[in-house]
Amino acid sequence: MKKTIVLCMLSFTAFTVMRCYGGEDACADVHIPAPIRSAIEGRFPSWQIVKVRDLRSDDQKLWLQAHKEECPGIAIGHFEGIAITSHAVTLFRSAPTLQQVLLVVSPNPAGF
Repeated sequence: MKKTIVLCMLSFTAFTVMRCYGGEDACADVHIPAPIRSAIEGRFPSWQIVKVRDLRSDDQKLWLQAHKEECPGIAIGHFEGIAITSHAVTLFRSAPTLQQVLLVVSPNPAGF
């Protein structure tokens, strides 16, 4: 099941995410625990979370039809097991070339 979810999320052409939260402006409002947000900002300072406006126009239409109030760059789910809530975040940057990264962060005894 974990591999299926991750493979679906890696469908970068459409930035498809299984379950996401927040609208276009609410992507920044999705609660990501402070340690995760700090780690992302520290390790990927020039990267941005994927928003609807970042999708190709045809993908924007498809996304809005199916997920009108959801953020395509953040997913919160049970990717590591039913008892563990993980955060998946799709980031991109366009300079020097277009690049993407999918981060799946799960809690562990030391933090995240």
